[in-house]
Amino acid sequence: MRADSGDYKINYEVTGVALKGVVGLPKIAGKYDFNLMYALPYYSLEAPDLGSPQQSGLGDPGICLGVWPWTDPEKGIYHGLWLNVYAPVGDYDGTDYFSHLTSPGIDAWTIVPAYSFGWYSPTWL
Repeated sequence: MRADSGDYKINYEVTGVALKGVVGLPKIAGKYDFNLMYALPYYSLEAPDLGSPQQSGLGDPGICLGVWPWTDPEKGIYHGLWLNVYAPVGDYDGTDYFSHLTSPGIDAWTIVPAYSFGWYSPTWL
């Protein structure tokens, strides 16, 4: 199929799990918490409309560096900044317009900055 051949409705289903881990790093300047996290996703994709009944495999693994520059443990408030880097893995077909729907990844190095907010009751911690 070609990219310019019109609009299509495609039925597909994606299920997956990810193995994640976090390593706490020493505080920077005595007050900023840092963490290093990794993610190794595994996906199963079913796209019968594309002639691909089911595929499965590793998604793009990621490594994330997080810092919490604004925290108030007494109130249980945590603001975080993250830098996520994902590495391309997998078998991609550049001639197939729908290859990204049938491959668990995007075939490109990806950098995603993120912000997170967390509130945890101090009585829970």
